[in-house]
Amino acid sequence: MDLALNELLGTIWEKHARIIRQELREETGRTAVRFAASNVDVNSGSALDVQWGLQWKYLERLVREAVKELESRLEPGEGTARFLAQQAVVAASAIVRKELERLPLPSLLAGQTKDRWEQHKERLALHLETVAETELRVIASTPRLRRPVTLAGGGGTLLFSSFERPSRRGPSFALSWQWVSPGFLQLGMQPGQPAPLRVLTGFAGLPLAGYGSIGISYLRRDDRGAPGSEIVSASYTVGLARSVALSVAALRSLSGEPVQSVVVGLSTAFGERSSALLDYSQQPHSSQALLQVQQNLPAGTGAGYRVLAGAGSPGDREEGTLLFQGDKGTYEVGAARGPSYVESRASMSGSVVLIGGQPFFTRRLVDSFGVAEVPGFREVTVSVNNQIVGRTNGDGYVMLPHLMPYQANEVRIEPSDLPIDARIDATRLDAVPYFRSGLSLRFPVQRSNGALLVVLLEDGTPIPSGAVVRIEGREEEFPVAERGEVYVTGLAQENKVRVFWRGDSCELDVRLKEGESPLPKLGPFTCKGVTR
Repeated sequence: MDLALNELLGTIWEKHARIIRQELREETGRTAVRFAASNVDVNSGSALDVQWGLQWKYLERLVREAVKELESRLEPGEGTARFLAQQAVVAASAIVRKELERLPLPSLLAGQTKDRWEQHKERLALHLETVAETELRVIASTPRLRRPVTLAGGGGTLLFSSFERPSRRGPSFALSWQWVSPGFLQLGMQPGQPAPLRVLTGFAGLPLAGYGSIGISYLRRDDRGAPGSEIVSASYTVGLARSVALSVAALRSLSGEPVQSVVVGLSTAFGERSSALLDYSQQPHSSQALLQVQQNLPAGTGAGYRVLAGAGSPGDREEGTLLFQGDKGTYEVGAARGPSYVESRASMSGSVVLIGGQPFFTRRLVDSFGVAEVPGFREVTVSVNNQIVGRTNGDGYVMLPHLMPYQANEVRIEPSDLPIDARIDATRLDAVPYFRSGLSLRFPVQRSNGALLVVLLEDGTPIPSGAVVRIEGREEEFPVAERGEVYVTGLAQENKVRVFWRGDSCELDVRLKEGESPLPKLGPFTCKGVTR
């Protein structure tokens, strides 16, 4: 029974992970290109905060969604109670740590040492395991299962403190210290495996005023009943061009058998959505080269790809992925091969939204969203915060799939996509949605239904300039220009038009045919009873 429930949890996790991994990759890729294109010194701390924050956000969501579905599929019984009491937390911890091992080293971290990356993953693992344990405790206490459950654990204490000072222009440094008592049991540890006694980490970085930046890291770990470890590393990153960065990192073990490694990386961004990373690492008994090229999906409709190739003593590996994002969904196909595995995958995702009584099929929605309407006009380009998100459909609607909550999102329409007879009162509206909610925007655009009328007097000469034309039932007046021509807007298919000149007037029957050109010229019309 425990094995079946373990497999169920793994299946549910993988179902949600396929979608969330892709979303995390896309958002991480957009962040990498954004920082590279702006030539930001990515080792100053702020870029790391952005990428690590994305991992924190998306993977925590993955834990909660997987555990929530697990709850809906559990059946009451001794096997379920035993699974929740003894196996669930350990199984979730193992899945979490396996998921973190899948995380590729982000290109923004090319200049960082591997030990700092491992420290980040360890903190993230502890957080995700805590979230999983909390959610599982809630499940175990639900009346539906009718099983009070006490999760197995140890008695002990963990003390942790840290201090960080990130800076773009000045020195950056971080220091953390951790101490664990003998009885403390850490989630994900094997039975009988003690937690480390002490862990001390430190980092210092300094930008070199246009000549790149340097960083130094230190890690010391003291274990109970086993040799500890002490590692020091240094890194240097420099921008070779506006969108090209070179990084070099060296690592040395100060305890036990000396181990040294060197990593050299070259990253570049080309175009608005594309980037490439070339990485080479050398250790005493192994070496590996890795090349990755990717093009992220656009904010609107378009395609992307990711190609990876690695060679070295661990074994060669290749991976390729094609992605397409349409107005109604996102689609992915890919394949990978390594020393001990060959895999292929395909996925698609989307959403159905109901706003204002109108159903919309769109891409998967995880944030705030909206619908923009340009009533009666199709194929009008719409952008959000200067990024094109789509074109209006046959009814004049377009989805706005990713809006920032509680902030003004600038939504614009392209006036050149509108016909020449369109009356445009605004091309920009601000959308301010609530968190994970939708809204509707209606642009004040309408057809002018205008026409150029030619009006003549009874003697065949043009009615003089200064005469006035008015459509029956409306107050708006249109002055006559030279040659008896007057431009009138707001026409229906059948119209009564009255012309006024020096106290006299006449009535004209004006018909606007459906399908007329945007600026039709109608007439000539004879104004009877009016003289010069």
